[in-house]
Amino acid sequence: MSNDEAPRRRRWLRITLWVTGGLVILAALTLAVVQAIVRASLPDMSGEVEGAGVVERVLIERDELGVPTVTAQSRRDMAWTLGWLHGQERFFQMDLMRRASAGELAALFGEPALAFDRDRRRHRARVTAAAAIEAASPAHRAQIDAYAAGVNAGVTALSARPFEYLLLGLDPEPWTPTDTALVMLAMFFDLQDEDASRDRNRGVMAEALPPAVFEWIAPMGDARWDAAIDGSVLPAPPMPGPEVVDFRTMPAWAPLRSGGAAGVERQKAVRGSNSWAVAGSRSTHGGAIVADDMHLGLRLPAIWYRASLRWTGDDGGPRRLDGVTLPGGGPGIVAGSNGRIAWAFTNSNVDLTDAVRLELSDDGKSYRGPNGFEPFVEHVETIAVSGADPVQHTVKWTRWGPLVGEDTTRPAAARWVGHDPAALNMHIFDMQVADDLDAAVEIANGAGVPTQNAIIGDRTGRIGWTLMGMVPDRVGGMIPIDAATAGERPARLAASAYPRVLDPADGLLWTANARIVGGEMLDRVGSIGYSLGARQQQIRDALRAKAQHDETSLHAIQLDDRAVFLARWRDHVLALLEGESDPARAAFRRLVAETWTGRASPDSVAYRLVRAYRTAMSEAFYGALTVPCLTVDPGFVYAERMSEAALWQVVDTEPAHLLHPAMADWRTWKLAVVDAVIAELAEGEGDPAAALAKRTWGEANTTQIAHPLARAVPALRWLLAAPARAQHGDMHMPRVSEPSAGQSQRMVVSPGKEDRGIMVVPGGQSGHPLSNHYLDQFPTWLDGGTLPLLPGQSVHTLELLPAEK
Repeated sequence: MSNDEAPRRRRWLRITLWVTGGLVILAALTLAVVQAIVRASLPDMSGEVEGAGVVERVLIERDELGVPTVTAQSRRDMAWTLGWLHGQERFFQMDLMRRASAGELAALFGEPALAFDRDRRRHRARVTAAAAIEAASPAHRAQIDAYAAGVNAGVTALSARPFEYLLLGLDPEPWTPTDTALVMLAMFFDLQDEDASRDRNRGVMAEALPPAVFEWIAPMGDARWDAAIDGSVLPAPPMPGPEVVDFRTMPAWAPLRSGGAAGVERQKAVRGSNSWAVAGSRSTHGGAIVADDMHLGLRLPAIWYRASLRWTGDDGGPRRLDGVTLPGGGPGIVAGSNGRIAWAFTNSNVDLTDAVRLELSDDGKSYRGPNGFEPFVEHVETIAVSGADPVQHTVKWTRWGPLVGEDTTRPAAARWVGHDPAALNMHIFDMQVADDLDAAVEIANGAGVPTQNAIIGDRTGRIGWTLMGMVPDRVGGMIPIDAATAGERPARLAASAYPRVLDPADGLLWTANARIVGGEMLDRVGSIGYSLGARQQQIRDALRAKAQHDETSLHAIQLDDRAVFLARWRDHVLALLEGESDPARAAFRRLVAETWTGRASPDSVAYRLVRAYRTAMSEAFYGALTVPCLTVDPGFVYAERMSEAALWQVVDTEPAHLLHPAMADWRTWKLAVVDAVIAELAEGEGDPAAALAKRTWGEANTTQIAHPLARAVPALRWLLAAPARAQHGDMHMPRVSEPSAGQSQRMVVSPGKEDRGIMVVPGGQSGHPLSNHYLDQFPTWLDGGTLPLLPGQSVHTLELLPAEK
């Protein structure tokens, strides 16, 4: 090395270090600036806000979880303040819900959201929402107007726009009363069948299959698993004999689907809920207790925003609400207690949509109505697209509703209650001030919500069940109906005709999306596909198992992950594989025998294997049985809620006429299904037996709960998502769980005894990832712990002060 080279290297080293250090400092400063900008959109927690839109001073106290207690002097100021809180902490969530209803997501996310917007625009939700607000009573409108004003004031009061809009480079658009109705409609879309897809699917089966086969695989209930609260039992339809259906002699059905393992790990999003109640006679403290866990898609922030609301009623007395609110959904709680009554919901799964068969003209511009061909009413929708020009989209409507299935050979009109502004009336807000069970039931029967099972208890110890929301006054309609006989939109069922169960003799009520009633009322309300009653039955049996309950014992039922439904399938697998010499099959049996815990526990290999076998067997059998449907509709996919009774009957009795013709016998078919499951679960691994031993239920059922922007900005997933954790539970048990769906809250409350209540949500209060309250309730929810319904000691105090007069 020359004498000059060493100094040159040292100079370059110093320059490199200076540049590197400068870049590090610049990056740190940039990160600090970005963090400061993002932090500026955190909500106000303490101090005073002068010139707020309240009429009189309002106090907001937050506990260590950020749960607010609002103390206002009027219901109007309570509504304004709740809007302010929602605007400060959850505005982007609210914006997504209104846009999802109206088909306006492309304005945020660009062309990837365009197909969703086109599909949603067919329902013209913004028109329905505006009409519902226009029809609201002056009292309801005053509350909604105050709420909307509070939302906008809350967003404006932030030091920076919500962080999501910073990332998207957009500004939030103001909130309007119509947007609150759109958020309510978002729940209709989430919980109902707006396109009549189930009716259309059932129509294909009814046309393609012999009537006896259709009735056998698509019944209204299941005698083995049903637990209707009216005690009704539906007899199981008989298995059709070979004179009706015979796989061996019907070549038109070939090629039959082979019975592979398709769907072994498929997770079907749960949209349902559990709720139940015990009367004062069945509780340890003499008060009625209501329990509820609503099953929805899980993301961050959690769909619900906890709140305790206090105000002075019109009579001068104190009023209160404790429970969960829906950001954007208006001024009040969705489920909880007002001190006099407590209420909870599960989706009813009754039939609220009719598919009206359409005959189109040759040019596709008109359809045959009751009096001849009528032109479609065409609505041209302009869809804003971020980063691109607006798109014009034409929606076709009939006298019954929008055209659906236009890209198939079976077009129809969807006549859905969600198109009727009356189904969206604002009477749900009257539950806030209902004083007893009878008043609450009357409100429920006339309210405008996605039609729900409403479980109600009052402070005298009484309990009751009824349907809440619009029920059409008609019978049938669970398969497509003819245009010639469709008639006009059915009127709403009279409130006096709604089904009710009040003050049950045993002091117990339970619902879990399965069939609730039988007889004439079942014919009237129909079904879009009731959930299998196994979950509902497990809840009923747990309630009956104790003479008296308290809040803790009811919360324990919410965590019940016992695999009652799959127990007989486990026995079936063990018998099937008894003495099996094939190494992989023998390992399958050994793992089922040795690792079965009787629960859907994360460490259970047996649960996953048995579940996978049952799922694959269902797809194999029903895939074969419904092959004729493909000749009617090439796009047919068999319904997800086929009869468990029929499936078990064929697996248990092995009828020769329903054996796959490619199989020598039923054992061969069942073993083929086992082999397909093994192949799927051991794919890519050399030793199938060793691979199966690693396939725990927790590996498949691991939480995937994240902010919607986590997918759009993967680099920020670490900040925007909850930790991926194996979890307990599954679909056919009280502890419902899937990676991105499940118990959106767990609530137990006795009206008048709210201090004993329990409430947990799978996230936190805040929608801001830099907030301490973004995820602070997630560990408790995941572990099955409890948190008090009522907020704890005040940690932050904020005063809203009216403008000086």
